Amino acid sequence: MKVRINTNFKNLRKVYKNLIEKSKHNIVYPLLLFIIIDLLILLIDFIITPPLKIGDIAPKNIEAPRTIIYKDEEETERIKNLLLSQFKPVYTIDQNIILQNISKLSELMIVTEESSNITKYFSSLPSSRINLIKKKIEKWLIENYTKGIKPEETDEVKQKFINFLIDEIYIPAQIAQELSEILIVPNMFINEKETETKKQELLKSIKPIERLITKGEIIVRKSEKITRDKFIILEALGYTLSQKNILRLISLFLTLSALQLSITIFTRKYLIIEKNLNIFLLMNFLFTLSILSSKIFSFYSPYLNPLTSYLFISTVLLDFPLSYIVSLTIIVSSSIFSFSYTIPILLFFDFLIINNKIKELENRSDYVKIGSLISLIRIPFIVFGKLVFNESDLTYTNMIYSFINPTLSAILSVGIIPPIEELFRVATPLKLLEMTNPDHPLLRKLLMEAPGTYYHSLIVGNLAERAAKEAGANERITRTAALYHDIGKVKRPQYFIENLLPGQNNPHENLSPYISALIIKSHPKNGAIILNNYKFPKNIIDIVEQHHGTSLINYFYNKQLQISKKYVPEDDFRYPGPKPESKEAAIVMLADSIEAATRTITNITPETIEKVIREVIREKLIDGQLENSKLTLEELEKIAQSFIKTIIELRHPRIPYPSFKLKEE
Repeated sequence: MKVRINTNFKNLRKVYKNLIEKSKHNIVYPLLLFIIIDLLILLIDFIITPPLKIGDIAPKNIEAPRTIIYKDEEETERIKNLLLSQFKPVYTIDQNIILQNISKLSELMIVTEESSNITKYFSSLPSSRINLIKKKIEKWLIENYTKGIKPEETDEVKQKFINFLIDEIYIPAQIAQELSEILIVPNMFINEKETETKKQELLKSIKPIERLITKGEIIVRKSEKITRDKFIILEALGYTLSQKNILRLISLFLTLSALQLSITIFTRKYLIIEKNLNIFLLMNFLFTLSILSSKIFSFYSPYLNPLTSYLFISTVLLDFPLSYIVSLTIIVSSSIFSFSYTIPILLFFDFLIINNKIKELENRSDYVKIGSLISLIRIPFIVFGKLVFNESDLTYTNMIYSFINPTLSAILSVGIIPPIEELFRVATPLKLLEMTNPDHPLLRKLLMEAPGTYYHSLIVGNLAERAAKEAGANERITRTAALYHDIGKVKRPQYFIENLLPGQNNPHENLSPYISALIIKSHPKNGAIILNNYKFPKNIIDIVEQHHGTSLINYFYNKQLQISKKYVPEDDFRYPGPKPESKEAAIVMLADSIEAATRTITNITPETIEKVIREVIREKLIDGQLENSKLTLEELEKIAQSFIKTIIELRHPRIPYPSFKLKEE
């Protein structure tokens, strides 16, 4: 089993190397690869369960992978239509019509030259009878017009009025008919504006009909036909290729692609991707891995998804602000598969705590301590999420999962960080601490084979670490790189003066300055090869390779000038480079040069030490060795002050001990 795991990891490493080689020419390839993987992750549902249509036969039992509350749009629409069919429009009564018709009644009872049948009829009646009839008709009109007469009710009201006139007032049918045509008209009309307002209020008051499908519930059994009701549930779960689900899939894919692209855009602002491909690939790998993890745990419980472990990993393996970029994209994407507001909120607070406690991660047990602390802090937020968001998925079981998740994630991160460190050639503070252990095989080798270089490296490490702290650079990386910066010298230790014993012949005396320069300037490259064989982090290897930049090897250059007494190309006596491309590499370069330069001072005083240090820094600046290091003049001044203070402490004069003789017996 162990052999198989090692073989698989070697194959993975081989694939990774091929990807690195292709990416050196175009970073579009790895970016497209990660985006395609994102798409495949989104399509997992359709790979597991092929999309179904109404009328299809289910190939197997289809269970709900999660608890969902979906909107039954058909039932909601049916209820809307039912209520609209019973909806009564808003009417407005025109009171002026009552007054107009009562006025008409009075006019009909006055005899004129052009009298109608109605006027003639009333003129034949005694005045007392006319007044009585008038009062009864007015009363009836007021009562009925006050209730309102709708246009569609006009004929019905006319007939009632005719019956009233005939049965109660004893008016002839012909006269009653003519009176109804004149006095009965509609006065109750639909108020279009009010009606539409009330209708909209009614529609808004209708809440969508929601159905609860619990996790594990069988939606369709094997060989069962897909009905419309079953199809609606499958659609809500994303198991169909309906227009709604296709649009949802496209929007999710575009969202994930945008997040993946944002990682690339922001990374470009802070480092040259082509020279830091391992960092670029690590960032995209962590994001894609978090998406895969979210998808897998969406089938079980998103509250058990160990996304906090990816926050741990990104924080300890990446520098600010790259760790922030990855962590925030992971937090944003977490809601895509969890369908939860609570989970992103919990992850955000996890992120804040981890970043606050990052300096405390000195050993493996610290991960578990911080994970346990996050678990305790999560309790009020879990309760808050349950009470405020009232999420159906936040059951008591999921609340327990959410509580134990950070602790389990911390344990998981301890287990998966080592293979990620090896695959992407990056290092955690813990790994860097192990590398600086004096018992590390390479440091033991340096001590045994090149003791002078070893002690020089220790001093450079102390110088560089303190300067890095002042300049805001990564102290651990700087110290580790400084300890190994001259590891390449173990290949030919006798050719470096610090490893020669007093009185021992210097092998360079018998060599041409050209050959000596070749040997000297090969040690950064040899160091990079050695560290690569020991699978050191890429940023450490880069610093070791860059710690001399393209500096001139002055001693052998001047020696060749004296021998040839003519023009000598400087390029033959310069280190191959590249120049320092980070603050850490520049600090190691300066610390290395300053330690060597101050060792030769005979009259050790604070003034002479400061003069030498500032001269070394000035020469590196003039020579253009620091142009790619991103160091500012303000930071260089802080570094200079740190070097001055440290060297004065190291090179301070001692009080001479009194001589004494051994007693003779």
